[in-house]
Amino acid sequence: MAIQLPEHVPHSGIYLPMKDQSGHLKGMNFSDTDRTCTIVLDGSKEALSLGVKTSTTVAELQDILASMFQRYPTDIILKTKQGAYQRILRARDEVPSVVTVQGITTFGRKVRQYDHPIFILGAGLGAIQTMVDMQMRGRTDMICMEAHADFGGHSWIKAANKFTKLQTERGTYHVDYCQTWKPVPFKVGELDYKTWPSRDALLYMMRENAREHGLYEHTMFNNQVEKMTPKGGAYAVQYVPTDELWNYSEEGDGGMMLVSFMSAWPGFLHLPNMLEFPGEDEFGGYMEYSSFDKVDYALCTDKICALYGHGAFTIENVRTLCEHRCAKCYVICRTRNLSGTKMASWLVGSQPVPVPASVLLDAFSKMYNLVGFDVWTAHAVHTDAKRSFAQITQKTIFGVTDIYFLAGYYDLMTCIVDEVKRVTHQCIHTKKGKKVKTEVFIKAIGTKPSFKIDKQLGIKEVVGAWINGDPLRFCQLGAKGVQAKNFGSFSVGPGFAPSVQMSNWFLDYPDDWWLVHDKLPKNKAGEWPAYVTQATFGLPMGMALGGNIPGLAAKMGEADALKARKQWESHPLEVYFKECEDEWNNYIRFFRKHNMVDDRPDPVYPYTMDTMWELIEKCNKVQRGEPVNFF
Repeated sequence: MAIQLPEHVPHSGIYLPMKDQSGHLKGMNFSDTDRTCTIVLDGSKEALSLGVKTSTTVAELQDILASMFQRYPTDIILKTKQGAYQRILRARDEVPSVVTVQGITTFGRKVRQYDHPIFILGAGLGAIQTMVDMQMRGRTDMICMEAHADFGGHSWIKAANKFTKLQTERGTYHVDYCQTWKPVPFKVGELDYKTWPSRDALLYMMRENAREHGLYEHTMFNNQVEKMTPKGGAYAVQYVPTDELWNYSEEGDGGMMLVSFMSAWPGFLHLPNMLEFPGEDEFGGYMEYSSFDKVDYALCTDKICALYGHGAFTIENVRTLCEHRCAKCYVICRTRNLSGTKMASWLVGSQPVPVPASVLLDAFSKMYNLVGFDVWTAHAVHTDAKRSFAQITQKTIFGVTDIYFLAGYYDLMTCIVDEVKRVTHQCIHTKKGKKVKTEVFIKAIGTKPSFKIDKQLGIKEVVGAWINGDPLRFCQLGAKGVQAKNFGSFSVGPGFAPSVQMSNWFLDYPDDWWLVHDKLPKNKAGEWPAYVTQATFGLPMGMALGGNIPGLAAKMGEADALKARKQWESHPLEVYFKECEDEWNNYIRFFRKHNMVDDRPDPVYPYTMDTMWELIEKCNKVQRGEPVNFF
């Protein structure tokens, strides 16, 4: 009797071989040609497909099916049609293209149901995407709590200012990013959603999309968690009313609720870093911190300005000061961290696999050459004499802008690697003996996470991204700095997509936790709260989850694959390059119009279309193990 296949067989999203499988991966001869195996449930119309190799063995397929459906591999019997009968396959046989399986009752898994609501902490982009995904899973009994008065998240509502722009690209930063079938928005309502949207445009996008998805009716604004404790198989959430400074508000009573599951998206740009220098009282000019919308940039026009720091906030402020026609901008920093360029940001977003650091440095060098700085000698770079590899390690993420470099070319911006010793009247004295005359002093030293989050959520440690090793309490991790040999994106947006899947997988299938809990990295509070980890923490966590829970691995793989597709969809190379080149030339015209620069020749945009295709080819060569010349 022929095996009856349904008209549409869904693909599992799983592709063999996977990590730690047996069979041909342990030294036997094998073929790595890709093909598809369709698995039919014996006596049923249920079927699904997996991606396999030509020499994938029956034992490997049994292992994966056992993991997916909580069975022992020895309970699973695979058969193939042979003549008029079906033959039981042996463990070392290669898997046929169509097999029948016994030992599994259904390909559908039972989803955990709960007695109390699902709780989402925070209402920024990641939390919004999490709630939308929960809706897609049929979940409606959910409550979101946000300390602010609307959607958008603390980073965009409080830490940014009205001149702040998304430093990376629209294509990977929007609410419906996680929905594979949804196009990248070029408009939200009647407003354009530009390539590099402003703070206000981003807030509008999140709020309009939250309204479209019906999330307002699930959200409690102006409330924050005071304490969360396990209670009788659920969690007691004590909350208090709050103003937008996270202070207790006299308006409202607060209360307590029981919840069954929590997905927390607390962010980690909570508080401004503070630093005082001797003699500040004598400065006699304008002095302020750069973050949390404190700077009055109107006071910077036609003024000599100094920025202290060299992180993403500094790079953004160079652009903003130039836009407000400062007379000169000094950047004083202890170390000159690497900054990203817009074409380099596009490059890492456009590739389906992470871009090697050596190729990224090659991309950076096109712009850095304009200001006479060799990126390969930067303090953050570790390489060898042949540049056969590279690793970038620094305490801050890449700030992304081209205008930092254009201002550097014209000497409108000067970078001084030194430390501030003291301040006198409109003068900054450095430890190396320099005197920087300035009328404006902006401390662009970034932000820090609040230890209050650990206290509120009862975090003693995170096991992977789960509070105290509890699969029903997910917490989106924060990460400080850069430490990598390969780069998948400069944006947090693509990272939210697999995190949403991690959170909600254990909402549906919490028993899968026992497949992976003892393999996940752990983190406790130290210099930072427990949920804020080193940049290297995420890699072993992702490998453990992907290597031990095949269904989650498939979902995370699908989420990772969105990045390159949506980047190309939203920002075709030729179109994006033209935008960057036009922006470059527009700033040159702006500088000339306002007599901000001298008569040195105007620089052409340091990238070309040929340059970008060459960088893409270098990525491909490194991936293939071919030698690449980076000199």
